[in-house]
Amino acid sequence: SGCKSEFDDAKAAACSFGGHTIVRAGFGSFDISGVEFHQMGQGGNLGHYATHFHMVKDTSYTNATIRDSSMWDSNTRHLSVHGTIGVSFERNVGYLSSGHAFMFGEDGTETDNAYCYNLAIGVQSAGDLNYAYYVSSDTREHYIATGGMTSRVRKPI
Repeated sequence: SGCKSEFDDAKAAACSFGGHTIVRAGFGSFDISGVEFHQMGQGGNLGHYATHFHMVKDTSYTNATIRDSSMWDSNTRHLSVHGTIGVSFERNVGYLSSGHAFMFGEDGTETDNAYCYNLAIGVQSAGDLNYAYYVSSDTREHYIATGGMTSRVRKPI
């Protein structure tokens, strides 16, 4: 729509308001493959990311997977995992995020998650230090990042 190039604050705010996918405890199965997430997330609204596993706890009873998908021109992060154990995020491409592209763990309780062969391109600053991959927990991973700020990977000390 071209609204991101406008200087009107109200119009710019409307441009950072897209849909969001949130996964919470109690689902039967969550298996996404080959999906395009375009202009998702809600800039300025905490927890409203393109895709967000939120306080699901243990997913060992079912499938919890996003694979072979693309997330681009996101208004916030492409993916955030918070309070969730046992999800797989594999072979996805994220292009142009606002803030961290992929946030794998918000409070360090996120364990036994697989983040394999994902690509982050073009992380845009959201005001503080931003990473292509923000990792605060035990994971299995293979990270690929390119362009500007996306060379950063933050892992726990």
